Amino acid sequence: LSPQVENVVSIVDFFGFEVNESNSLEQLCINWTAEKIQNLYIQSVFDDTLKASQMEGIDPLFESELHDCGPCIELIGNSYTGILKEVNQETLSPRVSSQDIRVRMKNKYCSNEYFIPPAGSSSTFVIKHYYGDVSYDTYSILNANADTLADDIIAIFSNKECKFGFVTHLFSVESMKELQQDGNPKGQMCRITPALLQHVSHSDGRQPSTFIQDFQAHIEDVISALKKSKPYFIRCIKSNNTQTPGKFDREVVSEQINRMSIFETVDLIQGGYFHHMYYKDFVRRYQVIAPRALERLRSRAHEMTEDLLSAFMQILNDKVITDDMWAYGNTQVFLNEEFKQHLEQLRDNVRHHAAVKIQSYVRRFLAMRQWPQAKYSMEQAHLQTQALSQITQSSSSPPPPPVPVRNRNPE
Repeated sequence: LSPQVENVVSIVDFFGFEVNESNSLEQLCINWTAEKIQNLYIQSVFDDTLKASQMEGIDPLFESELHDCGPCIELIGNSYTGILKEVNQETLSPRVSSQDIRVRMKNKYCSNEYFIPPAGSSSTFVIKHYYGDVSYDTYSILNANADTLADDIIAIFSNKECKFGFVTHLFSVESMKELQQDGNPKGQMCRITPALLQHVSHSDGRQPSTFIQDFQAHIEDVISALKKSKPYFIRCIKSNNTQTPGKFDREVVSEQINRMSIFETVDLIQGGYFHHMYYKDFVRRYQVIAPRALERLRSRAHEMTEDLLSAFMQILNDKVITDDMWAYGNTQVFLNEEFKQHLEQLRDNVRHHAAVKIQSYVRRFLAMRQWPQAKYSMEQAHLQTQALSQITQSSSSPPPPPVPVRNRNPE
């Protein structure tokens, strides 16, 4: 996902929506990421298609009300007023308890429709996610964000004589450097996980970063890289909530399909103009199917696209092809999924036959170039076979009969 590298295919595996009996900072960050991925999915699949149709003056043939993840994303991760920002500020403030953060969150977000404040002395608040309402416990949320561990525990694993020294890579570089100076713990609390940003130690007077800062910076970098690329989404659906193999829970699967906008995606792909291409790109990609359709040598790509589509209808006359499977925009042509699959199949067939024909010419050329040597080798082998046959015949012929001996002594 590096923006400086081109022609790279990357696979990003995100954790899905998580709801446990007790949810804290970890589940809040995970579900905030799931909201951002769902929002990116809606933008990439639906919003981009609808916006392109409106700009080109095309009826998208698709209307559906999708859940807007933006307000919930802003509630949790806004850089100035979000819940994560509030938790991070309270973590860095001295002598702040979980009770203080509950009161401040209740006063600050009580008017937000996606936030349900703690009731009475309860330590949990509720956020209305696209996947459903989830309650989060603030009891240990500050300690989890601090992400610290006593340096005497880290010193045990950093000892050269420790047999479990391989776990030292789990701790931050900053804490390891401080311990390596004199090897003795100083009674400080150090970061547990390695930091992603440039951090400093406690000695220079500045506060080190927290778990939320590192997590948000990492997720924002990944989302930014995904927006600059052309993402393809693979939606994973759990068959049950107990992780039991061979068990299919219809209610669990149906709920996931409804929450993840799967039905809306199918409706858009099946009934709307899901694919759109600029006229030049369309001609460049599909002119191999019917090159004779461009013999009129039109100068405008829009007119060349019309000629190609007319030729495609004649080629696909045995299929149910109608002219409402595509639409002409100002600068782009819009195609539905069925017609796009027909075009891709025709293109693959043409390219396959062309590849086979090229292979046949190459093999013929190689065979003709090798034929003189092969012919000479066969002739030599034939002569050797004849010579060997003559030798074998001469050695296998019967010996001449013996000459009779005359008796010179008369009787």
